[in-house]
Amino acid sequence: MGKWRSLGHVPYTIGGFFGLFFNGHVHWSVFGKDSPEKLFAFDLDNETFKLFPSPPVETIQGSHHFLSLAVLKGCLCQSDTFESQFTLWVMREYGIKESWHREVMIKEGVSPALDWLMWEPVCLIERLNDGTILMVYYEDKLLACSFEKGTIANSDFFDPCFTGIAYRPSFLKLRNFKSERVHVF
Repeated sequence: MGKWRSLGHVPYTIGGFFGLFFNGHVHWSVFGKDSPEKLFAFDLDNETFKLFPSPPVETIQGSHHFLSLAVLKGCLCQSDTFESQFTLWVMREYGIKESWHREVMIKEGVSPALDWLMWEPVCLIERLNDGTILMVYYEDKLLACSFEKGTIANSDFFDPCFTGIAYRPSFLKLRNFKSERVHVF
């Protein structure tokens, strides 16, 4: 039988209920102005915690950032929603701070269809082949956003407080999770 053990104190406040697994690490957003980086990672092989290179964060006194991590097309991504702006960052080379690239930045007033996106947390799920990004908005809406076209398709068929994840084919089939409510698109 396995045993629980402590790996030490984590000196930062970690955001979110669960981390994002990618490239052998579990990643979280870090809250607090003391941290030089805004991401934190746990290396599953070495069982060590470390700060992880994050994209530049624009700071405005009194503003609150809603940060969300995802893996889109094999790259670590972070959405940053605050004030009247939504930014999507993509890390093109894993672990290299200078490889963060601002993929999308939408300011309020650019498109009426996108204006409300700035005011609530967003959870990124998947980037489709045509560039459309699937995301969860305000806990109960599944959005398909085409930033190139400036359009959003909205689905209101989920119960409040759900989480969306990208499904990758594996040995486990979604239908094996009989006790869970699973929607397949």
